[in-house]
Amino acid sequence: MKSKLIIVLCLIGIMVPSSKILANGEIITKKEVRNYYYIVDKENNKYTWKIGYKSSNSIIKENKENELNLEDFRNTVNKLSQQNLELYVSIAYLVILLLILLISFIKKKNDIPKWFLIIMFVLLIISINAVVQTSISLSVTDKEVQFLYLRLTH
Repeated sequence: MKSKLIIVLCLIGIMVPSSKILANGEIITKKEVRNYYYIVDKENNKYTWKIGYKSSNSIIKENKENELNLEDFRNTVNKLSQQNLELYVSIAYLVILLLILLISFIKKKNDIPKWFLIIMFVLLIISINAVVQTSISLSVTDKEVQFLYLRLTH
């Protein structure tokens, strides 16, 4: 019963949006991924974006000219975060498969059935493919975020 309560409380904590009220405004959303970040503030029904890359920071007031670029920047940073997680999960899956294969070789040496080796080989190929594809997508998204950041700040 206690474990179910802990799980429910953790899920509620995850599902509650991270918004804070400040004295002069309200933080609508914020995200930090790798070296990029954005914070969206709302003051007097006007949005102010704080975007940054490493130690370079910019404050941009949202208007009709830059609204789409700011939305693209936010969406791309969110996509970068998702792809980061996908890469970590893919690498973890690959490591788990390699550990299973290594342990089975150490324990059984010559008694490993061929069907097990075939299944493990197929799973390893799929896992390596997932890591490579996610890495390529992450690189492309990183370049896209860099382009959008430079477009907004220059």
